[in-house]
Amino acid sequence: MNVFLVTSPFQYLCANEARVFFTAKPSCIVVELGDTEIGIKQLKSMIDHTQWDEVIIIPAKQRAMITPKVIKKIAKLCQQYDSPLDTFYFGEYNGWRTKILMRNLPFDRYVYFDDGTLTLNEYSQLIVPKKTYYRPRWLQDNLLRIQGCQPAGHLPHSDKLQIFTLFDLPPSDVTIHRNHFTELRQSLRLDELYSAKAPVGFIGQGCIGEQGHTSLSDYLQKVRRVAQQTSNGVIYFPHRNESSKVTEQVKKVTNLKYHCSQAPLELELYQQNICLSKLVGMFSTAMYTLSMIYKEIPIESIDNDV
Repeated sequence: MNVFLVTSPFQYLCANEARVFFTAKPSCIVVELGDTEIGIKQLKSMIDHTQWDEVIIIPAKQRAMITPKVIKKIAKLCQQYDSPLDTFYFGEYNGWRTKILMRNLPFDRYVYFDDGTLTLNEYSQLIVPKKTYYRPRWLQDNLLRIQGCQPAGHLPHSDKLQIFTLFDLPPSDVTIHRNHFTELRQSLRLDELYSAKAPVGFIGQGCIGEQGHTSLSDYLQKVRRVAQQTSNGVIYFPHRNESSKVTEQVKKVTNLKYHCSQAPLELELYQQNICLSKLVGMFSTAMYTLSMIYKEIPIESIDNDV
């Protein structure tokens, strides 16, 4: 039995690519829904039950109560399918729920797939130096014990770890497989999604106006400048965590159409058949993945354009 744990729309894309790349059968995907309405809606809309043998949907809250139930459910599925545990696929290397599943289920292999650019940090800071995980939580640990599960405790780096990533990581002792989004690209109609006469797509940024991030005034200046520099108009794709304050101000920008996405941008373009002349935005994981998937559409960074 192959088990996948995802907590975001982007992780779901990577999990599905890993499912095909590694020929993971049978497969069970555990989908943890987030806290934002847009994120939950997008993630639910992406789940294709025909691609997975089993789908388990859980909330992000009450992890110490729900995780033991997930562990017991997976154990029962192994018996049901007469299939011992094979590989655990996950997108949060240092996530609490990830480590609890690793501690309590005897997988033969672990495959870490991307959770945005966080992969770069976790690879250099945790995986290469083989750091031991230890994050004691008195209440959660005892709730786990009461339900018959072990806390993570001191969990050392595993030699059974492999990585499935879109990034060109420097070599180490860990086996690295490249994710080229082959499965997703095969389903695209790329010739219908680019035209020099089409609008410009603006990739919305998250955390605008928050401490340590781009201010709302600077962000709006970037958006207005892009809208002023094109005669074809701008289609603005908001970040799934965009605040209502940012949304309200962006919608006032002239020559701009605010697009309420139903899926991550990597899927939205082809699902809604949106034709663009180029994509612009501040550097983000979305910009990187879009450059790999939609190679025919020019992509431009405006990080220094204030």
